[in-house]
Amino acid sequence: MIPVKSMTEEKIGGVAEAFADYSYTDGEHGLIYLFSKREALIAYLRVMVQAGLKAGMFYTNGPNREGFIIITESRLKCW
Repeated sequence: MIPVKSMTEEKIGGVAEAFADYSYTDGEHGLIYLFSKREALIAYLRVMVQAGLKAGMFYTNGPNREGFIIITESRLKCW
């Protein structure tokens, strides 16, 4: 995992939209059911990405930033 130190607002929006539009498998539903509309979910996800960046807990899985994760447990050792 590679720490992401910064990201443009445009890229943050793109990440939020990708997570909001993710196609889950049968039986999974993601976060969309918690929000009244897609735009509210995207606003929430934008804040989550910004918070993850600010806290130094936002990571990507490769140099081309194909995927992202926010680590919320600082004691977790994944590597």
